[in-house]
Amino acid sequence: MKRLLLLSFVISLIASISVINSYAGIFYGWGNNADKQCGQIGVNQSNFPLQADYDYSWTKLVAGKNYALGIKSDGSLWAWGLNWYGQLGLGNTDPYIVPTKLSGATNWVTVSSRDYHTLGIRTNKTLWAWGLNDNGQLGDGGKNMRKLPYAIGFDMDWVEVFAGRNYSFAIKENGTLWAWGDNGSYQLGLADKTNRNVPTQVGNATDWQTIATGDYHVLGLKTDGSIWVWGGNSYGELGIGTAEPVAAPRLLSNDEWVSISAGAYHSLAVNKDGTLWAWGYNHFGQLGTGDDEDRLVPTKIGNDTNWAKVFAGDYFSFAIKKDGSLWAWGLNDYGQLGLGNNEDTNTPQRINLYSDWVMVAPGMGFAIALRSGSVGVPNGYFASSLNFAPNPASDYLNITSQSELGHCTIQIFDCLGQLVYSEAANLGNAYSLDITRLPVSTYYLVITTENGLTYREMFVKR
Repeated sequence: MKRLLLLSFVISLIASISVINSYAGIFYGWGNNADKQCGQIGVNQSNFPLQADYDYSWTKLVAGKNYALGIKSDGSLWAWGLNWYGQLGLGNTDPYIVPTKLSGATNWVTVSSRDYHTLGIRTNKTLWAWGLNDNGQLGDGGKNMRKLPYAIGFDMDWVEVFAGRNYSFAIKENGTLWAWGDNGSYQLGLADKTNRNVPTQVGNATDWQTIATGDYHVLGLKTDGSIWVWGGNSYGELGIGTAEPVAAPRLLSNDEWVSISAGAYHSLAVNKDGTLWAWGYNHFGQLGTGDDEDRLVPTKIGNDTNWAKVFAGDYFSFAIKKDGSLWAWGLNDYGQLGLGNNEDTNTPQRINLYSDWVMVAPGMGFAIALRSGSVGVPNGYFASSLNFAPNPASDYLNITSQSELGHCTIQIFDCLGQLVYSEAANLGNAYSLDITRLPVSTYYLVITTENGLTYREMFVKR
C-alpha cells in the first residue's frame, strides 16, 4: 500500500486502497443542496466547491442519497440532510440543515452510507448500523428501521464497512468478508439470491482489502492487488466481457490495482502504474472515454500515469492525481462535477486550482470532499488565521483575522483563473471588501501580505 506523504510544504497524494483519514481536513461541498446535504446554509445549489465551515478537524466524509455524515479528529460523528428513515442516527426522522453531532460515543473510526442506511465501526472494533432496514441491510436480524446506532452482534474484530443500495459488507481484522441485506442480483456474492438479515461470510478467503458497492454490482480488492467482481451486470459494469450476472466473487484481473470505486452501473479503478481505467454504463460520459458508449471490459482512460484514487457517483465520477489535483466527469445536471457549470462532460476535467484534495464522497447529485488541513501549504500559503462572512455574499465580504495583517494585496479571480479585481489595502484585524461590482458567480480570493504570505479561498457572489 502506498501512503500519503507530507514533504516540507508540498502535499502529494499517493495512491491508497483505503480512505485517507489519518489527519484533519477542510470540508467542501457542491451540487444539489436543496436538503442541505452539502452542509451549507443559504445555498440551494452550487456548481463549484464551497467551503462548508471553518472547522479544520474533519477526517472522513460519506454521502447517502440526500444526506451525509462525517467524523472529526476527536472521534465524534456528525450528520446532516434528509432523515426519512433515521439514517442520520439522531434518534428521529427530522431533517438537519447543519452538521449535528450524534450524542454519546466519540470513538468512531469509520462510517459508510449509501441510499438510506448507515454503518459504522468504533475504536473497540464493534459494528453499528441504523436507518432503513426493509431488506435486512442493518444486519440486526429484523426489518425495522433504527433511528439510533444499534450494535450488530457481539464481535469486536470489525475493521471496515461498506454500505450498498439496501445491502451491506464488512471486513474483519482476519481479512474475511461478510455480507447482508438485499441479494436479488447476487450482490452479496453468496451464490444465491436469498436476502440475509445478519452478517454472513462470503467464501473462505482471508485476504480482502476493500470493497466498492454499486447499485447492484460489487468490486472487491484483495491484498495482492487483484480485483474480484460479482452481482448485477446489465451494462457490463463487472468488466467480464458480457452482460451476464455473476453469483459469487470472480477474478477480473490479477494485476496489482490500488483503488476501486463503483457507481450505479459503472466501475472505476487505478492500476499500480498510475493509469486510470473504467467500464460499464456510459450514457452520461461517466467512464471518461470521450464518448457515450458502454464498455464491457476495463478500458484505459487517456495516457496519464499519475492517478491515485477514484470515487464514483451514481452517474458521474471523480479522481485525484498524485499531485493532489481533483478531476471530474459525467452527469452534471446539478453542478455536481464542481466545474463551474452544469454541462455534462465525457473526459476528466480539473476542478479549480487547488492541489491538496484527499478524498471525495459523491451523493445523489452532489458531492462533499476534504482538502488537506495542513497549515504548511505550498508556496507560502497559510490557512488558519482568516475568516470570511457571509459566504455566499451579496454586497460586502467581511474579512476578519486573528492578528494584524497590515498592508496587503487583494486579488479576485474568476473560476477560469482570470484576474477580475485587484486592490491594495490595510486589512488590520477586520476589513469589509466591496463586491457589489462583481457579477453573480463563484470566485477565488487571494490575499498577499507584505512579507509574502498568501491566503486563498473561494466565495460566491449572489
